[in-house]
Amino acid sequence: MDSSDRKKMLSLTSLKIANAPEAEWYLSRNCLIYPNDKLLIDKVILPNSWETKDEIHEFKAKVWMSYEQLLPELVKFFNEYHGIDEDKKFWERLLGQWLYIYVANYLEKLNRLTRAFDINPGLVAQGINVESYKTPKSVKQFVSLLRTKEEFHLQQFSVILNNHFHENVELYPLEWSVSEDSDDMSHDKGRRNLKYRVVSFLQNVIPSGYRTGQNAIYVALFSNKELLRLCWKTKFKTFPIFAGYSKEYKIETDIFDRLKLNLGTISSTENQKILDSLKFFIPSEFLEGFREIYQSASNNLRKNIPQKIVTGIGFFWNSEFAVWASLCSNHGTHIYGCQHGGAYGDVEMISDEYFERKNSDTYLTWGWTDGSDTKSFYSPLLQSRQIEKQVNQNGILWVTTGDSRFQYFVEQIASGERFYQYFEKQQSLFNALDQKIQEKVQVRIYPIDFDWKFKERWLDKFPQIKVAQPEESFLSQIEKSEFVIIDHLGGTTTLECLHLEKPFIILASEDLFEIRCSAKKIHDQLNAVGILHYNPKSAADLLNDVGDDIDGWWASEKRQEVLRCFKAMYAATEEKNLSEWVKLLV
Repeated sequence: MDSSDRKKMLSLTSLKIANAPEAEWYLSRNCLIYPNDKLLIDKVILPNSWETKDEIHEFKAKVWMSYEQLLPELVKFFNEYHGIDEDKKFWERLLGQWLYIYVANYLEKLNRLTRAFDINPGLVAQGINVESYKTPKSVKQFVSLLRTKEEFHLQQFSVILNNHFHENVELYPLEWSVSEDSDDMSHDKGRRNLKYRVVSFLQNVIPSGYRTGQNAIYVALFSNKELLRLCWKTKFKTFPIFAGYSKEYKIETDIFDRLKLNLGTISSTENQKILDSLKFFIPSEFLEGFREIYQSASNNLRKNIPQKIVTGIGFFWNSEFAVWASLCSNHGTHIYGCQHGGAYGDVEMISDEYFERKNSDTYLTWGWTDGSDTKSFYSPLLQSRQIEKQVNQNGILWVTTGDSRFQYFVEQIASGERFYQYFEKQQSLFNALDQKIQEKVQVRIYPIDFDWKFKERWLDKFPQIKVAQPEESFLSQIEKSEFVIIDHLGGTTTLECLHLEKPFIILASEDLFEIRCSAKKIHDQLNAVGILHYNPKSAADLLNDVGDDIDGWWASEKRQEVLRCFKAMYAATEEKNLSEWVKLLV
């Protein structure tokens, strides 16, 4: 075949598909594993990330417009399919976050493909056939697959190509699997020691909030000890819902049965295509397995309708809980949402916070307020954090962040290919440090790699750098360090250091992170006293200046006053923290 007649094959991920010709082009840098994302950059159609701040705002507005058109059709479909009559609020609590993330993924991928084919109309993308599709079990597994499985992204790319660019795609079979634990996104899997088994036993003998108590608590970041104390102090009016209380559902799905589904009709051609494509990605717990889950939740409802339910990410975490809590809400139960870590109240609101607040009647924060639905309260997570200060503290701990190579959400934080900008800021900061400061730095690599090759990137660029032991706990590494560098905004690490009174600075590039209006004043103050930095040079200059007297710099009264205000807003704890929770619940 003449080279001019050869198809210009385009790879959409780093996967090598059996029987597919070798790809000549790659859609974007995340289709290549380091170091090829540098070495083969001239083969990448879209070498730069498109997400400027203005573009992100415009994109999110478009996602919300599509979401608002799609949701009513899904409410109608699911009610008819399951023979029930639940309202929009009920269904939005169950599937709102899944729908938003799906629409954002669809439109972001459509944007990429449109730009790529505008640049080179002759490209032929490699997709997978419908026989290779997999359906997620739950919302949690859906997000986990987006974070960790390139095959799942390729499935969505393939659906979009069939919908919009059917002349620019060739489909191939792909063997892949979804494991039972693929909805577990923690990096503590495998740590199943004696303590874990004892705790599991105790959780199985404690009465469940599903079945008894005026109050129920689920995934709210209380320690097991604090949950038991709360149960006691409320005179057994409050009971937890542990993971083991929910039934494991074995659900059979058939992709060809799903092909027959008609999810509804929308006037917008683009949104109709999105609606039609949802059938391949609806969590099976909403479709094939829903009636059993709904029945189980209804049975629990007959046993107990608590006055109050407290949860952090329960509606996202567990479908049975989401159904039960939504049914309880229909009967007058007050839903208290509660903050579940960092990136709340400071950075521009991301979808996690939006849906947690929307699913709640009142939203309990770790100190901040931002609207009538929020209530300034206390952090159960930070309250339990304690370390003993050691005499031999030394060295600087540099705490990094990480997430998927693929853009599974579009927000004003580091994500997807925006991590390339993040890597550049890291390198600029380390390069600008004096040698004596560099020698004190130990980098804590994010524990999940996502095939970024975080450690290799650091060591290839800076062979002399020390890397913290990944198996050692974060708190232990904090305990041994005299200072912490946090190279991202909105993380729990900042709040941990704040609570533990560990000296730290934050590097948060304005290209990657956006602070919400209600948080700008305190962040301006943090910047003024040298704790928050918007560029690597500023952060390096500070470290080079104070490296020999960190304690003296940290102890400045002006700096401490700002930190006290910051802590009250974002890491609030109270000596009588548990008593405040008791007052709330009884």
